[in-house]
Amino acid sequence: MLILGAAVGGCDQRGIEEHTVPKGVEPTVAAPVAPVETPGADPGESASGIGEPWHLPDGWRRLDGSRPMRVATFAVEIGDRTVEIALSRFAGQTGGVLANVNRWRGQLGLDPIGEGDLEGAINRFESPGFGGYWLRIEGESDYMLAAGVHDQSADQTWFVRASGSAEVMDGVESDFIAFATSFGREPGE
Repeated sequence: MLILGAAVGGCDQRGIEEHTVPKGVEPTVAAPVAPVETPGADPGESASGIGEPWHLPDGWRRLDGSRPMRVATFAVEIGDRTVEIALSRFAGQTGGVLANVNRWRGQLGLDPIGEGDLEGAINRFESPGFGGYWLRIEGESDYMLAAGVHDQSADQTWFVRASGSAEVMDGVESDFIAFATSFGREPGE
């Protein structure tokens, strides 16, 4: 009984605090898993050590320098605009498809979707050793192309993302899809 009294006596007395956050501007919480690093490997190298598991579309170039949470950043010119394509990699499946789709929707100020709406929102694909999905999300003023590609042998997920106006996303969409679905495929496949 003495232990219980000491535990209760040591509790924080501040009580419950409540904060109001305007809808659509909730902070995005970073994934709790650190990016996968393969010792001695190039940042774009897969865990199997076979080099980059993707193929860049014509006209895409890799930007120099590192950016937080990214393995690589690519750029492509669409008309008079430069579009950045972010590539990240995390261990496991990082919360699952629905959680990632809803995180991206939240970044555009959209409400989350439910499990019953997921398959209608994404386009699934398979390639040797990889399974993934891509989608186009249309916000009020911004649009996003996003993809998740799970490397089954290494149990890691690659995320590809680009955002901009509807016209810019129209211009990059086919190459974006080709890039996301190139993981694990031979060039030209």
